[in-house]
Formats: sequence, C-alpha cells, structure tokens
Amino acid sequence: MDNNLNGHIPSSIFNISTITKLYLGINQLSGSLPANIGLGLPNVEQFQVAANHLSGVIPKSISNASELQLLELGEYGMEGIVSKRGDVYGFGIVVMETFTRRKLIDEIFIGEMRINQWVENFLVADAIVEVVDATLLGTEEDHDFVSKRECLSSIMRLAVACSAESPEERINMQEALAILKTIKIKFSKNSAARGVVLNRRSVS
Repeated sequence: MDNNLNGHIPSSIFNISTITKLYLGINQLSGSLPANIGLGLPNVEQFQVAANHLSGVIPKSISNASELQLLELGEYGMEGIVSKRGDVYGFGIVVMETFTRRKLIDEIFIGEMRINQWVENFLVADAIVEVVDATLLGTEEDHDFVSKRECLSSIMRLAVACSAESPEERINMQEALAILKTIKIKFSKNSAARGVVLNRRSVS
C-alpha cells in the first residue's frame, strides 16, 4: 500500500488464483474492478483497494470469493482526492455491518445498491426494525423494546452520517464519538427509568 502507484490495475493480477492477500490501497489507481474478480481470485482472503480513484460498481462475482474475510473498498465508486474523513466512512460501514449482520459482499449490495443507502432507505421509512439484527431488539413485549429501537435508530443514523457519499457531508470522528456517548447515556437513563416503573408496578 501507499506506493504512489497510478493508472489502471493490470487485469492479469486478477487472474492469479493463488493470491490470498492483495493490498492496493492509498495510491492513485483509476478505472474499475473487472467483472470476473471473484472468479479470478477464488482464494483471496484479504482484498484492499481503499483510497484510490476507482469508479463503477462492485462486481457481482466478488460473492464467489468464498475465502474472503476482509474487504476494504473505502470510497469505491467515487472519484476524487483522499480525505481525512475516509476513516469515519469505514467506521460507519463497520457499524452498519455489525448491527445488521450484513456484509458488503452480500448479494443485495452487489451493483448500484450499497449498505449505507439500504440502511438510510429504511430509516426514512421509520422501519429500523426491518434492518437491524432481530436478536438485538427482542420482541415488542419486552419492557425495553422501545428504548432499544430508539437507541439502534440513533446508531444507524450516526452510521449513515459517517458514510455520506461526499467527504464534505460526513461528520468527523470526534463528532461521531461524542454522539455515541450521548446515545449511550440516553439509553442507560431510559432503561433505568423503565426498570423503576416496572418495579413500582410489581410492588403495587
């Protein structure tokens, strides 16, 4: 990584089936990833091309790389210079992957749809329960279901703000951490308050 490489990535690289780790990030590479990338690199475990000038869509064949454990595309699909807000973008994506149990290489994100767009669509529709991992929410009968839903909605909104397409539209990492602390405090207070109410009801 960070070798000042420029131009298009040679297509021959994506036909070396023995490659298990490929790091091409933080360069000036342009063009797009080949459509057959997942077929040409069946054994790749770690693939990193973040912080370049690549464009296009994520090839569907990437789902064929069954050994893939780490995929870092960064701001893939956006041309322009690398910004200091690239890290917060990755943070937002990781948060969404963690709470939705989805991966960038899932079939629904191969093509034009990206995980941040997918999450944002459900947030706009006020349907966060359709996005997050159901085991995190529990059932509507649980006393803290509403608090969990509000907490997870706030976390997903933060993740979307971190992963805005334009670097200028993203919040910075300090802001992200401050918002996370606020969410934690609010959730803790709400949970404690609901616990007190339930205890009073059980006593009466």
